[in-house]
Amino acid sequence: MAYCGVVRVYLYSSFMTDKDLPNDIDGCYDLAEDVTAEDLGRLASIFPPSPSNRAEAKRRFGLDFFPAAATELGSGQPFLRFYQTDCEGQEQGVLSVEMRARR
Repeated sequence: MAYCGVVRVYLYSSFMTDKDLPNDIDGCYDLAEDVTAEDLGRLASIFPPSPSNRAEAKRRFGLDFFPAAATELGSGQPFLRFYQTDCEGQEQGVLSVEMRARR
């Protein structure tokens, strides 16, 4: 993903909760400040940006994956903030992974 201009990935899942049988994973990502149109093209081939293509990405990879700054429509919050808050409004953790090599 670093090859596509992604500098950090954030993952949230029920595996980070006390659920007996965690069964999902969600994520979002930050892009490099110098991301290019070519980078975005490579990323779109992996995770199509259109909501209509969301099901295809979920089928291929088993997760929902969005730009961290994009707005989650149900809450009106950026995805990163949305994943850091549970359904009762309480703070919750996310796993942050820094991408090392680029290109």
